[in-house]
Amino acid sequence: MKRILVGAAGILLLLLIVALVIPFFLPKDAIKRQIVAEIEGATGWRLRVDGAVGISLLPSVSLTARDVGLSGEAGADGVEFAKVSSISFGLSLGALLGGNAHVTGITLREPRILLETDAAGRTSWAPRRTLSDLIEESLSSDLPAPGSSQADDGARRILPPAPGEERTVAQEAMPAEQAGDDLAALLRRVRVDDLSIVDGSLVFSDLRSGQAIRITAINSSLALPSPDEPAVLAGSFGWQERTFEVEAELGSPIALVQQRPSEISAKLSSDFGAATVSGRIAAQPFSGTLRIGLSGDSLNEALAALGTAAPGGRDLGAYDLAATADVQPERITIEDFALAAADSKATGRAVVDTGAAEPVVTASIAMDTLDLTRFGVTGLDPAAGRLEAFTLDFALDGLARPATAKGGFLWNGERFDISGSAAPEPLMAGDPAPVEVAVANRHLTVGARGNLTGGAFDGKLSLETANLRDMMAWLGSPLPPGNGLKAFAVAGKFSGSADGVAFRQTRISLDGTVGDAEGELSLGGARPRVSASLSLDTLVLDPYLGGGGSARSAGGNGGGRSAGGNGGAQASGWSTERIDFSGLKSVDADLAISASSIRWDKLTIGQSKLTVAIAGGKLKADLNPLNLYDGAASGTVRIDGTSAQPTVAASFSLERLEAHPFLRDLADFRALHGKTAITFDVTTAGASQAALASALSGKALVKFTNGSLRGINIPSMVRNLSAQTLLGWGDTGDEQATDFSELSASFDIANGVASTSDLRLLGPLVRVTGGGRTDIGRQTLDWRVEPRIVPTLEGQGNSAEMVGLGVPVVIKGSWANPRIYPDIKGILENPAEAYKQLQSVGGGLLDLVKKNPAKAVENTVKQLTGEGIDINKVMDGEIDDDAVLKTIEQGFKVAPNLFGIGKKKKQ
Repeated sequence: MKRILVGAAGILLLLLIVALVIPFFLPKDAIKRQIVAEIEGATGWRLRVDGAVGISLLPSVSLTARDVGLSGEAGADGVEFAKVSSISFGLSLGALLGGNAHVTGITLREPRILLETDAAGRTSWAPRRTLSDLIEESLSSDLPAPGSSQADDGARRILPPAPGEERTVAQEAMPAEQAGDDLAALLRRVRVDDLSIVDGSLVFSDLRSGQAIRITAINSSLALPSPDEPAVLAGSFGWQERTFEVEAELGSPIALVQQRPSEISAKLSSDFGAATVSGRIAAQPFSGTLRIGLSGDSLNEALAALGTAAPGGRDLGAYDLAATADVQPERITIEDFALAAADSKATGRAVVDTGAAEPVVTASIAMDTLDLTRFGVTGLDPAAGRLEAFTLDFALDGLARPATAKGGFLWNGERFDISGSAAPEPLMAGDPAPVEVAVANRHLTVGARGNLTGGAFDGKLSLETANLRDMMAWLGSPLPPGNGLKAFAVAGKFSGSADGVAFRQTRISLDGTVGDAEGELSLGGARPRVSASLSLDTLVLDPYLGGGGSARSAGGNGGGRSAGGNGGAQASGWSTERIDFSGLKSVDADLAISASSIRWDKLTIGQSKLTVAIAGGKLKADLNPLNLYDGAASGTVRIDGTSAQPTVAASFSLERLEAHPFLRDLADFRALHGKTAITFDVTTAGASQAALASALSGKALVKFTNGSLRGINIPSMVRNLSAQTLLGWGDTGDEQATDFSELSASFDIANGVASTSDLRLLGPLVRVTGGGRTDIGRQTLDWRVEPRIVPTLEGQGNSAEMVGLGVPVVIKGSWANPRIYPDIKGILENPAEAYKQLQSVGGGLLDLVKKNPAKAVENTVKQLTGEGIDINKVMDGEIDDDAVLKTIEQGFKVAPNLFGIGKKKKQ
């Protein structure tokens, strides 16, 4: 017995010596070559083992290889899709002797996986094709027809179906059952204590699009103690500069292999939240019910992990998503979808048909409310800062056909209807994708149709509203008070992205003004910048500047009204509504505008060109040329809207204008006819028409040639001198006129009042000099002129002194309806001289003054007035003109108020 035990101990010692010594004598190079050949033959990949290969039998069978690489078809140019620093593989010797595989450990150190698609579409992991592969492909036509059971050895076997041919029951069931049984038997004989990856990395790279996904710092461990026990995976990896933790568990691996359901759970977590999946699944065919969850404390961090940012940079808060997925072989149904984030809740469902050649998806979503301010939308009233009752139905019928969406929402108390479509295949590929969108409610209609590439749009865009002012007020951004900005429409070709918009062949209509435009809007600076050219048919200014002068005037036709007018200054007709220049600070612009005509109330301007530059709240407009009333104008306007008291400067030159239609349409002043030349250089400040008119300062020159002053015939009045001279000339009517070859005056303007002392009128029978004040702010006149008449046409244009009678005339009152009457005090200052001049021209009063020339005028006045007026007091200015005219009315016993005394002011 002792001899037996000693013998057994010797045998064990011998076996131990053999196990320790044999690895040193094994042909390792031959083993390495054999392993390489077997792997290459089985996979089609080329295996490179440049490092040492180590083999050990104790305490278990182990194999170690260093510096290992794998390459596929694309590896011909040196690209390896997998490399590891070292591989360690261990087996339990006892289990191996017992016929089972107990893997004590597999460790991959520093694996580097590169899954790359090159510019030609080749993948780095595609297996190499050998000569035998090519021969087999060339002989494939000689193989039995698909579905045939004839094998080389005459035995019956199941072949796979031909493309497009349905699988038979045998083809469907037998391989799966057989494979399942074989794999189940294999799993019962295999035990894996640990499969570890240490410091690995994985790169998905597509050289065609330039996109790449890099996963780094992969560390994981997989354990499969037995096929009936859970398989457990734990590990971590890095992506987008964040660390993710992975936990997963498969309840029964053997159940999946045997086509039975198994419990499954997985969790992916990081600093921004966690994603979970749990439920039951089956492998053949893949099916099951899964509960999906996603939650975290910061939606902003979750978006950042996906490579995007929250709109507006606002904090969106926590988020929580949950859904149930029912997975079947040909359909996936998502039910009970619920999302809570940014103070909003959304629900929905979706159905995905996976049995079709291309995906077919239908989905619907509903949201109770969406706070727009949480997504960076500003400048809205609180009521306009939320979307409510949002609904959307989505349908996708393959990638080649357009996906469609239709729904609506409530915003600012109004219902919106939305619809759209997009081609998914080019959209996902980053190619130009046809898109179409329509949004409409009772305030506006918006439509877009074109191509979308990434975030850039190129196509047709239209927007229309019946009242832009009402729409902006409804949007929560009311415009300053005014009559304009009503009907608005724009339609044209647009291309744009987040940095700006370019537009071309664009038709614009606003408040009756229609034109064509092209240009671009840049959004990249501190404020938007517009560069555009605009060609208008007719530019209508009434909605923005108010009515023209005729609409504002106090009444009457301005046609040289007599004493019947109102002598007091009328209230200003300028608008006191505030003009808001603050919009100049919100945009910079370079505009070139041309118009076939410009209309402001009755004022009409012909073909015109205007260039406008806006920068930092300051505007400069150059008009050249400006064709109006058979003449031309050019000038510059500057507006500084940077302060609370805007300033305006204007410099203009007008030549060869027809005076009568120009002044009639501009200010309803009808008295002047002829050609006009006007130059002025003025400045002003204010925030309304009234303020701007009252603060006007500068210089102006006005010259009328070859015209007439309608409503008064100065030579006729003086030639037919009678009691009318003293009473004030009545309403002579527009048929009366004083012709002239020149009427000119220069003005100094200060605080809205234009003053002149060099008025000059040269006519066939008259010369007029004088001066006065024109209050532009109050729209009143206060002038005194001295007309001198002669008995013949001789002397017009002659430098010799004219011989004639001077009768001072006062022009006073509203410029729309002034009083024009003789200055009685001026006549009576030198009655003898007046009589002397009168002898040379004749007149109705000669018979009254022949006997006593010195006292003729005075006595006549006394007679006419019934001695009710003291002439000396009139000459001394102690009695005003109204009292004189009233006394004369009584003396002549004419109808009361014939000359306007006591008449109410016209409004």
